Amino acid sequence: MTKDFRKWTNLDGNGEKEEHYEDVTWEFVRGRRTLMLDITDHLMGNQWDRLTEQEQTDLKAFRQTLRDSPEGHDTPNDACDAMPEIPNWVTLLL
Repeated sequence: MTKDFRKWTNLDGNGEKEEHYEDVTWEFVRGRRTLMLDITDHLMGNQWDRLTEQEQTDLKAFRQTLRDSPEGHDTPNDACDAMPEIPNWVTLLL
């Protein structure tokens, strides 16, 4: 799953790709953070024992980075761009 939440790709009238970046708000950043924490909540509960040690370590680090966000960022765009990428194996469990 990509972490590039601000990037949009459109096709112009000639079928050419146009990429642009949208500005986001602090509410968007916090909403994205909350969504990612909600998505991984079930893995922290009754699924925890089924995860490998490496998966547990990855999940804890991912969630801690989310909890620390958006502290240390001056703009919502910076905070959004610094969001961690969800581990690939998590997307396979969803």
